[in-house]
Amino acid sequence: CSSDLILLFLFILTYTLLGLELFAHKAKFTSDDLVDLKNGESPRYNFDKFIDSFTTVFILLTNDGISTIFYDYYRAVGAVAAVFFFISLVIIG
Repeated sequence: CSSDLILLFLFILTYTLLGLELFAHKAKFTSDDLVDLKNGESPRYNFDKFIDSFTTVFILLTNDGISTIFYDYYRAVGAVAAVFFFISLVIIG
């Protein structure tokens, strides 16, 4: 039982660090919902800091709001990184 928890924590930690590497400070949107890295604001669930990334990965694993989070990062960084990250997180996790 405790080995399952350790494995789950390592999985979440791995995807937290991967999310930081792929998405940190790359998704910022204006009030018109356009991508603007200089003047935009980060979405509510983001990968900008470690704790935010950890929380976002946990939310994604519980399948709560995955479509809106995915759509934000799909628009911001492109299809390849977003699809790889989110699909692998859902399938493996």
